[in-house]
Amino acid sequence: MSGRGRWVHLAAGGGKDPILQRCQEREKKDMVYSIAFDAVKYKTERFDPPAVLINDRELAAAINMGYKEMGRTVPESMKEISPKEAKEQFLQDADGSDVNEKLLRIIKDFVPETSEWSEDAVHILYL
Repeated sequence: MSGRGRWVHLAAGGGKDPILQRCQEREKKDMVYSIAFDAVKYKTERFDPPAVLINDRELAAAINMGYKEMGRTVPESMKEISPKEAKEQFLQDADGSDVNEKLLRIIKDFVPETSEWSEDAVHILYL
């Protein structure tokens, strides 16, 4: 089945289009990624003291945001080291910079519970 007949068939519930499925999966992933950035932004702008980070995805978003504030990109080596080591490396790189104090604080106060980045966190680091 091709052309209009295919779309009528799909719209009538006659099957799942693989292209549509991939788009929907990507939209879900993009939402997960944007939620991490939104959470960090909300925690640093709305609370004083800032609210704590809760997972490696939020840490990745915070590190990403911090490097962007410094006008730099996240080093490729970040994905190769643990979240704890990445946090320490970022704090060294940010020392003496103009990165938002609340952002620095929530990164410094976060205690990673895992020794490896999740797949989503790695993607968030490099958005």
